Amino acid sequence: HRMAAAGGAQQGRLLEAFIVSAATEVGDRMTPVMMFCFAPEGAHLMQYKPVPDFSFPDPQQLTPGPKSARSPKASDRETFVFTLTDKDSNRLYGFCRRYSAAAVVNSVEVACILTRFCWYDAFSRLLDAVEDTATGAKGAYGVAALMKAVTAAGLPHPGQLLHIPVAGIHPSAHTLSIERPVNTSRCTYDRRLCVLFRSLVVSKIVMLFFLMLTE
Repeated sequence: HRMAAAGGAQQGRLLEAFIVSAATEVGDRMTPVMMFCFAPEGAHLMQYKPVPDFSFPDPQQLTPGPKSARSPKASDRETFVFTLTDKDSNRLYGFCRRYSAAAVVNSVEVACILTRFCWYDAFSRLLDAVEDTATGAKGAYGVAALMKAVTAAGLPHPGQLLHIPVAGIHPSAHTLSIERPVNTSRCTYDRRLCVLFRSLVVSKIVMLFFLMLTE
């Protein structure tokens, strides 16, 4: 997806923005809307407008009525990634976690971390902390405090751990540790992709690369 260029974007911060989206009933359908946005001062918030739609890539399945009346369950939990690209081919990665919201019965939220770094393991760990906090007693207030703590912690050096104090924010942990990959800021390694390649025959791998190129 193409987005407007972010003016004055810095490469030295861990997060570009943190957004929580939810599906709201509008007429006879559910529409993804932005519920919360934590972004650096001076950020152009309109560039994040596509995020709710990417957070709910299958809104047609979120129809009002019997389907939405189901009780939240573990199967609602999902982790996925999307990419936004500006006119200069700069990329923002959206690391998303879908979970059942604690504050509203039968409600599903998607927390999205927008970053210029493709570090799946690191941001999956951060999303774990977001989900634990959002579904705990502190709810959205705790998530806002968590994002402030993450932003204040800065950017770790390659191969180093970033220790973020979360006592009083996270329901059980006192410190959140996130490891930056040894590779540089352009690290795109994902061990899940290696597992996929090992499990496919050559013809299927060629087909996969063809589909990636056409995308």
